[in-house]
Amino acid sequence: SPRGSAASDGSADVSCRTEDAGDSTTLLYSVIRLIFRATGFVFYATTECHGVEDFPAAGEPTLLCFNHGNGLADPLCLIKATPRMVRFCAKDTLWKVPIMGTFIRNSGAVPIYRQREHGDQAKDRNLEVFRTVIEVLRAGGCLGFAPEGVSRFLPYMEQPFKTGVARIALEAVRQSSEAGDADFKVNVVPVGLAFTHREKFRSDLCMSYCKPIVVDAAYAARFGDSFEAAKALTCRLSADLEAVTINAPDWGVIRCGITAARLHQAADSQLTLKQYLSLLRGWVEVLKLAPADASGGGGGGALERDAPKASALAAARLKAELSEYQRLLDEKGIKDERVRRAAAVGQALPWYWCAWGLAQRAVLCSLLFAVATPGLVAWMPVWVYVKRRERMLMAKGPRWNDSVAETKMMVCALIVMA
Repeated sequence: SPRGSAASDGSADVSCRTEDAGDSTTLLYSVIRLIFRATGFVFYATTECHGVEDFPAAGEPTLLCFNHGNGLADPLCLIKATPRMVRFCAKDTLWKVPIMGTFIRNSGAVPIYRQREHGDQAKDRNLEVFRTVIEVLRAGGCLGFAPEGVSRFLPYMEQPFKTGVARIALEAVRQSSEAGDADFKVNVVPVGLAFTHREKFRSDLCMSYCKPIVVDAAYAARFGDSFEAAKALTCRLSADLEAVTINAPDWGVIRCGITAARLHQAADSQLTLKQYLSLLRGWVEVLKLAPADASGGGGGGALERDAPKASALAAARLKAELSEYQRLLDEKGIKDERVRRAAAVGQALPWYWCAWGLAQRAVLCSLLFAVATPGLVAWMPVWVYVKRRERMLMAKGPRWNDSVAETKMMVCALIVMA
């Protein structure tokens, strides 16, 4: 069957023509990238991209590896930001997803067959996938993988990482060395995706491209066998991604970290998104020293069980105080700024200050509502559909939470194309 079309049994086609295996960006992929860039511009309020200038040049074999907690929204973000054509490897059932399946089918993606859908046939089919991936790499292509293996809406990356990425890189190097190309190398590039509210419309996104990990014959020779080499490379990949993402044992630690970061930031200072996320990451690492709650999230990341007892107790007290402070803010319906302003004058704000502020906001809201009414009426059906779809996905359980953002982004893509 033609490349990108459905196979005769309804599964995705894995065929790869020689001229398509390399790094040339197709016209259709360029169109998809433009659509995704417009979609990302609409969906995200702020997008910061760091380190992309160090991404390997066209023609250099590259494996792009990313943390995967936001469904199909993750590859969409990477396609729009990465300067080269990236062929993602994903479960073949995504080829059947309405709308998004069309984009996947025409973006050069490579299907992975899971045993739960294909039974005993999965192994044989994935051997063909493995050969295709090696062919793409040896032709100088760029492939995208999620070492976690699955997308999960969690406050941490799923560990341990799968070793598939490392094994692919090492096998490509081995085959090229046996073919006489001793200088062949694979660049493994970790990319951290950090969101302020990953499932929310007009969230913020920070993308951090790490320095490439170079895998060549000399790298493989440092280890006794391919298993040890794959294990070491996977550990290095995990450490690099841990350094540019936020990982907490449960959502409570994330919430306390956000509160601490707000209090830490000076009242009149302006931080970039990367600076804010670095501050948040630092506080999360501090709060992870506290013993996990009995109802905690059960793992994820590097909970420091061997931390000194004094540090653990201090972190536990800090976590409790931050939780109580945030609870009081929520109970009173106020924000930190109100507390800061009251502290500056040494007492609670006078009632007439509050009344004057409410009057100003009421007038402004009335004017803005009058201006926005036509658009509100026009977009109300879309909003109702998206909210119903969101509630339906959330009702299915936590494993479906990562599909919320991708559903909203598909709606954005349809609006952009319209």
